[in-house]
Amino acid sequence: WAAGENGIPTIPKDTSWVLSMGGFKGVVVHSSKSGSNFDELVCGKKVLLIGDSYSAEDLTLQAIKLGVKNVDIISRSGEGICVQTGSWPNGCVRIYKEYELTSVTNDGRGVIVTSDTEGEAILNDIDTVICCTGYSPNTNMLDPSLVPASNWPCFEENNFEEYEMLKDWKMPKNSMSEVLGDIPLGKISQPGYVRHDIYRGQLMKNPNMMYFLERTDTPLLDMDIQAWLLLAYITGDLSLPSKDEMKKFNLLTLLEGYKNPSVRYDSEENYGEHWYSFAKKHEDHWSNDLSDERAKQLDRDHGDFNFRLLARDMQDVKYPTQIGTFSKLNEKGRSFVNLDVGSVNARTCLNKDSPDASWRTFRDEKNPSKYCSIMTGTRAAPLKCRWLDLNGCSVDEIVDAVKPSESYARSPLNSAIEANVLKSTILGPVTKSYDASVDNPCDFIHSNDNELMVGTSLSNLESVNKKIVLPATLVPTASNTSSIVVEEEERDVSPETDPVREVERTHFSKFQTCDTRESME
Repeated sequence: WAAGENGIPTIPKDTSWVLSMGGFKGVVVHSSKSGSNFDELVCGKKVLLIGDSYSAEDLTLQAIKLGVKNVDIISRSGEGICVQTGSWPNGCVRIYKEYELTSVTNDGRGVIVTSDTEGEAILNDIDTVICCTGYSPNTNMLDPSLVPASNWPCFEENNFEEYEMLKDWKMPKNSMSEVLGDIPLGKISQPGYVRHDIYRGQLMKNPNMMYFLERTDTPLLDMDIQAWLLLAYITGDLSLPSKDEMKKFNLLTLLEGYKNPSVRYDSEENYGEHWYSFAKKHEDHWSNDLSDERAKQLDRDHGDFNFRLLARDMQDVKYPTQIGTFSKLNEKGRSFVNLDVGSVNARTCLNKDSPDASWRTFRDEKNPSKYCSIMTGTRAAPLKCRWLDLNGCSVDEIVDAVKPSESYARSPLNSAIEANVLKSTILGPVTKSYDASVDNPCDFIHSNDNELMVGTSLSNLESVNKKIVLPATLVPTASNTSSIVVEEEERDVSPETDPVREVERTHFSKFQTCDTRESME
């Protein structure tokens, strides 16, 4: 079922009740519904955002660009990306950390927000309230027997506590052990990365019912890997274990995550309460300082676990790109973690006392070239101007044309994404050798009669990672741009076969390109 975990926009009942019963006279809208007339909602207005994750961040920056008067952000958890952002342009953003909306005031034009520690704050003359409060799954049309108990609103807590193994489990020593000590496991709410009643996307009580789940902070990559994973079970490339083995697999996954302090903090009540209490009493501790290298390492360890989850599935299904194993990431996997951590650092390093604080955003990266495509090695290009001054949406309006050079990081052709790079090199006549680094982020392409070889070094022809053997009728020329199938092993492609329309899946190592001329057009 592909209706989505984010199938129904959700506004918390207490928020909706306060605004409606209090007679709020402004506009109230969920973030998902704000796009069509967003400029009317924010231009010259006072805006209140409830929620502080990426939707709130994006809408805040867009509102500033469109000329909002000021933005107030209510961060109920006090831990979202908006709270972590060090500075906002124009000085027109206020964040209320760990506040709740409690009442409406000023004849329906203002609201009161309340904190357990800071008391009340009155926000007057609010024109627009945008609820960046997430979604709930859309599974209402399904029979209850097909809905996991871990799905809201059928959410069950304590669902891992039936396992005997948990009683004797102790968290390994880590960077927070010295201040938190050995804390026994308490009530376990549903961790995002593993569900007690779903085994690798399959409902355990009925494995024919499959779900794509948001397990990590990289949902698009995660979804693609899950597609391969579920397809492997459908086709029999992977066999379904017994129910006891499924439970053990999920439990071991849970406990592997709980070796990491920030992973455990997110879903285990006892540990979360101890850490929260400590953080409140010791605000000067390094764990509260996002610029401290030890705090950054906590984030890095969290990211490492997320990508090791993906690496395990990628390895099991022979995904075209490999980033390591569940035990250890390889160089490409570590690059994913660096990119993930770098995204957060770009926000935390913003300084409100900096001379450029009036305009700088996390997108105004001083050194964008440090952000590099994991797949192709292509480095990020600088914006043409300050992000706040950008008006267009096309590539030419956003960045200057950047010519790839030898200084670009290189990577072998080892994924379906990188196969698209190869397509662009076979549109015209193939020469005896082609220096791809000049026009293309691919490493090296060499033609030898009807062979194309992709290697990792321009100076070493023996460093070959992939070899594509084509029949004479399919050797690319100016007039012949037929599709090819790229595999890790050599394979003849019959000219009578149309690989564009014949979708084969006999090996997970294979990926298919569409017609090159049509694709480029």
